[in-house]
Amino acid sequence: MAVLVARQGRELQRYSPNTGGRIVVGCIPYRVRGDDGELEVLVITSQKGHGMMFPKGGWEVDESMDEAARREALEEAGVLGDTEPVLGFWHYQSRRYVDQTYEGFMFPLRVADELHQWPEMASRKRTWATVQQVMDGCPHWWMREALEKLVAGTRSFSPLSDYHRFIISRNEAHERFTRESIGSSNHVVPLSLSRCSGRPALGQSMSGRPYRRETIDGSMLPVLS
Repeated sequence: MAVLVARQGRELQRYSPNTGGRIVVGCIPYRVRGDDGELEVLVITSQKGHGMMFPKGGWEVDESMDEAARREALEEAGVLGDTEPVLGFWHYQSRRYVDQTYEGFMFPLRVADELHQWPEMASRKRTWATVQQVMDGCPHWWMREALEKLVAGTRSFSPLSDYHRFIISRNEAHERFTRESIGSSNHVVPLSLSRCSGRPALGQSMSGRPYRRETIDGSMLPVLS
């Protein structure tokens, strides 16, 4: 039986040329109840078992945004599904590193399957909640705003800069390339599940050499000593 392992380390992490902080991708897993049509969303706790949030994590260089969103949903919440058009992006301060500003992108993810076992099940709890419960209980303002956009049924976000249009268009091109590659090959390992374990130490490449951090526009930031 295959064992799913969450990715560790940040040597493949993308960084924003605007803020210098991490680019984070998350999703709002949701379902529509058949009896009354009410929207329910899946929330998780932090790794310490507290709080209420949606799956999120760093966007890495070997995956598209969509793949990152689905990977985080699998690793942190144990659900599979299809992502829908991006809800928007937000700048927010890191709680752990208070001097860093992260750039967060959020996608809706319509849940197709809930797994009984998943990589972070020992450290996180998951539960289905109503929209109002999340609006009252989620401490992350930008996640609440993303949920409001999902409920409103709009995919617009005021207004997207040329930089962010570039990010999203590059992501869509990556998705098309991946689909075409899968369609023309007998066996392709999904990018979102590659290198899930055996990651090198932070600050090293797979070969053990110091790495440089790649930003979304392809530029490289210097190694931090």
